[in-house]
Amino acid sequence: MNDKTKLILNKLHSFYIINIFGWLLFIIADTVITMLWMKINYTFVAYLINALQWSTGFIVTLLIRYFYKRIYKSSKSILFVLISVILLSICGALLLFVFSHLVYYCFAKITFTELINKSFVSTNIVFRMTQLFPIMLAWSMLYFGIKLWFDFIQEKERTQKAEYLAQTARLQLLRYQINPHFLFNSFSSLRALIRSNQELAIDMVGKIAEFYRYSLLMKNNITVPLISEIEAIKNYTEIEKIRFAENIEFIYDIDKKAESFLIPPFLIHPLIDNAIKYGMKTSDLPLRIYLSVKLINNDLFIEVKNSGFLVKSETELADSTKTGLQNIKERLKLVYPNRSKFSIFESEKHVTIKITIFENIINDTVKSHNSR
Repeated sequence: MNDKTKLILNKLHSFYIINIFGWLLFIIADTVITMLWMKINYTFVAYLINALQWSTGFIVTLLIRYFYKRIYKSSKSILFVLISVILLSICGALLLFVFSHLVYYCFAKITFTELINKSFVSTNIVFRMTQLFPIMLAWSMLYFGIKLWFDFIQEKERTQKAEYLAQTARLQLLRYQINPHFLFNSFSSLRALIRSNQELAIDMVGKIAEFYRYSLLMKNNITVPLISEIEAIKNYTEIEKIRFAENIEFIYDIDKKAESFLIPPFLIHPLIDNAIKYGMKTSDLPLRIYLSVKLINNDLFIEVKNSGFLVKSETELADSTKTGLQNIKERLKLVYPNRSKFSIFESEKHVTIKITIFENIINDTVKSHNSR
C-alpha cells in the first residue's frame, strides 16, 4: 500500500469517526434539552424515534460531503465556495426535513396523506427550515474547518520532511568537502614516510584504513556518538605522530559522560587538522595540542587548544582549502539552530577554539532524524 492510498484511507477513517461522534453528541444534547429545558416527558420509544430521525442527518451529510469534496478540489473563488455552502446547506436541511419525517411516518400510526397534510405544509416547512438550516450550515463550516486543519497538518509535515531532506543533502555536501581535505593530507604524510621508513609507512596505511572506515560507516548519519569521533581522531593523530615523531604531542581530556552525546561526524577533525597545520608554522617544538570535551548540565563543551599563534596573513593562508572552520560553523547552524556557539581566540602563546552545544534535548531531535 503506497503513501497516497494510506493518506486517503486515514482521511476517510477520520471523517467517519468525527461525523458519527458529532451526530451522537447532537442527539444526546437534543434529548437533554427536550427533557430539562422544554420539560417534555417522552417515553423511551419516543426518544428512540427522535434519535432515529436525527440520525438521518448522518446520511444527508454523506451526500453533501460528496459535493464539498469536488468544490474543495476545484479551487474556486471564496465567493463561489460560500454560495455553494449556503445552497447545499439549504438542500441538506430540506433533505433532513424529508428523511426525518419519513422515519416518523414508519413508526407513527398515521397514513401518508395525513403526514403530508400535517407536516408538508408551507408554514411548517419554513418553521422547520429555520431550525435545520443553521444546523446544516454549522456542519458545513465545521467540515471545511476540520478539512483545512488536516491539510495544514499534512502540509506542515511535508514542509518539515522537505526541510529535513534539504538539510541532510546540505550536510552531505559539507561532508564531501571535508573528506578530500583529509585524504590529501593523509597521503601527503604517507608519501613522505615511504621514503624514510617503510615499516612505519605500513603501520600508517593501517591507521588510514581505520580512519576512512569510520568515514564510510558514518556517511549517511547526520550525527554520531562523540566517542566514535574521538576514536577516529586518535587514529588520525597516530598518523601525524608517525609523521612528525617527537615534534608533536596530543593530550586528551574526555568526559566519560559526554561519550554518548551526538555530534555531526567530522566536527572535531577539522579543528585538530587546523591545529597541526598552522601550529607547526607558529609554535615552538614540540607542538602541543589539547583536546578537551566536557558535559555540564546537559551542555557540551569542546575545546581544541594548540601552542602557537593565530595565522592571519594572506601569505600564510594561501595553501588553505578554506573549508575547515567555515564548514564547521555551517554544520553547527544546520544541526543545532540557535543552540550552538563557536569562538576562536589567542592567549598566552596558545590558539583556542571552543564549541558549545546547548541543551541535550536537541540531541534527542537529531537522534530521531538519524533513525528515519
